Amino acid sequence: MKKLTNAARAANAVYECGGEIYHLEALRLEKGDKFVVNHLAGHYQEKEGLSVSDSHIRAGRFINDVDALKVGSFDFKHVRERIAESAKTQFGKPGDDCAFAGA
Repeated sequence: MKKLTNAARAANAVYECGGEIYHLEALRLEKGDKFVVNHLAGHYQEKEGLSVSDSHIRAGRFINDVDALKVGSFDFKHVRERIAESAKTQFGKPGDDCAFAGA
């Protein structure tokens, strides 16, 4: 049941972010990245108190990270699979009494 709950939570995060990502991408296509970076920089100056230069760096990194997510650069699925596989080998199968004893 917990696995289903985690899957539902993960799907909900995608649902919650989908609209914003859509509008971000639409704005990038309509106005270009320079406009979007400048808008984000102004947001970071106002909301986070960043300097002009730091806010533009943060905005540029945000856009780069969105682009990296779009092409799967972070490969989070593979990370999750590796962790799950590592846990199987490290701890054995459920019900294996010797798994935690290192035997």
